[in-house]
Amino acid sequence: MSKILVLIENDLTRRLISSILSNKDYIVAEGIANLEENNFETVIIDKSNSSYDLQFSLINQIPRILIVTDESLGSDENIITKPIVPEQLLGAVAKTSKNSNIDDLNPNHEKHIPFMQRAIDLSMEKMIDNYGGPFGAVVVRNGIIIGEGWDSVAEDNDPTSKAVLMAIRNACKRIENFTLSGCDLYTNSEPEPMSLAAIYWARIDKVFYSNTRSEAAEIGFDDQFIYDDLLQRPEKRIMPLIRIENMADDAYDIFRKWTEKENKTEY
Repeated sequence: MSKILVLIENDLTRRLISSILSNKDYIVAEGIANLEENNFETVIIDKSNSSYDLQFSLINQIPRILIVTDESLGSDENIITKPIVPEQLLGAVAKTSKNSNIDDLNPNHEKHIPFMQRAIDLSMEKMIDNYGGPFGAVVVRNGIIIGEGWDSVAEDNDPTSKAVLMAIRNACKRIENFTLSGCDLYTNSEPEPMSLAAIYWARIDKVFYSNTRSEAAEIGFDDQFIYDDLLQRPEKRIMPLIRIENMADDAYDIFRKWTEKENKTEY
């Protein structure tokens, strides 16, 4: 069910809107403090709010419904005039949520431009500074960048210091959670296998990229051999995976203890 953020200063209006939406099983949160804590599909904001300009700037990437008192502004489907009519409000919310989902899947929609541009800028800046290869990435939640990363393999002497991995690490550190459900990732190049695995484990919703892995191969970053090798049986791979079977019982005993552990954190 869609999550709706209600930014209305008037208590009666706010309670009315929240009640209408909650009765239709929408998940509702109130107040700007919730912006970074939830994955909202729509924001409802009152044009008469004293902090309207600030609030509007913070939610500029989230589909919004505007509450106004001037009836001359009421022709737009995303504008609701007071007094609040439940049918009109619910219709606007349904329409906005539907359009939001379409926009999310449209790679050419303008909402993606600032995030991809930031990833591209990071790749350029850090490449010039000799951190590593020309790669940058950002993690976005609710229209806000919560983590940035760039390739720093050369700087760190660490083959795992990839742009995507660093962006994921920084985002998780910021929100103090190892799961990035509800987040999107933007990177200037199609993620290589190691980064792709991290994306899956982080539970990221969607990945947007520009350069393809074929284009990365053209400048010396060819990962095709990894994709090909993973299709082989473990013992046939370029990097063989060899099981030491006479230690299998001891190793599996730890797995059994994990299933029995009562205070474990599952992920």
